[in-house]
Amino acid sequence: MGPVNVRLAKQQGVAPNEKILGCCGEVKCCMRYEHDTYKEFKERAPFRNSTVKLDDRKGKVVDYSMVKDAVLVQFGTRRSDQELVTLGTLAKDNPGIMPADTDEWEVPETSRDS
Repeated sequence: MGPVNVRLAKQQGVAPNEKILGCCGEVKCCMRYEHDTYKEFKERAPFRNSTVKLDDRKGKVVDYSMVKDAVLVQFGTRRSDQELVTLGTLAKDNPGIMPADTDEWEVPETSRDS
């Protein structure tokens, strides 16, 4: 496992001027351990500041929640217009977005005409 550097901190949303200490009181070696997970999430998620569709609404991605496999989307001008939306919910209207667990992927129901 390599050293923890400022680039890793930025990729994981930690400001470089914050102390990069874990609960153990040492430099967060866990940041290096989690790096591949963050990288994989960002490959599946929409880019920050990109526009996404959700039903009949469009919004801008303003933040990530890798743990919840979701992004924070701004749908209006006020801070209260932000919603945490899972990648599974966004996948149906936005090509290229892939949820971590395809069981969570919300696929639109199709009517069965027999």
